[in-house]
Amino acid sequence: MTLYIISVLLGIIGALLLRLLLKFEDLIKSLNKANEVLVAHQTRLDNIDHRFGTNEKRLNDHAERIRKVELNQASCKNFSHADK
Repeated sequence: MTLYIISVLLGIIGALLLRLLLKFEDLIKSLNKANEVLVAHQTRLDNIDHRFGTNEKRLNDHAERIRKVELNQASCKNFSHADK
């Protein structure tokens, strides 16, 4: 009788452990999929950041050129007013 009870308990514990193992496998699969999505999003964000960084440098270069042109125009205006 006790051997029967022990075998039933071991069967129940085994079934519960198997169910727990399957849950862990599902959890690991979900985490791996989430990690893949995270890596894909991070790659996209890095690409966007790189494009903005490149555009920022170009905008700064353009702004610097515009400032130089404005300074040249201002100095030309001052020079022409000094002649009058």
